[in-house]
Amino acid sequence: GVDALIINPVMTSAADQIISTVKDADVPTVLINREPTADQMSAYDKLVYVGCDAAQSGTFQGELILDTENKATARFPTS
Repeated sequence: GVDALIINPVMTSAADQIISTVKDADVPTVLINREPTADQMSAYDKLVYVGCDAAQSGTFQGELILDTENKATARFPTS
């Protein structure tokens, strides 16, 4: 057995199955990077999420790009 799991649910569609499986096994679990829904979080009292707000991260990244000195020379693929 294990004391706890840390899982990065790369396929968000798998989150329900992951939560069901760890709940059935009574294993405390930390989900990282992919934020589960409120319903998923409430499905198991030994489940926590550690990550960031994706929209806020995108805003910060955009601001960094705007502040980049050589942004005029950046080349972006068009296809």
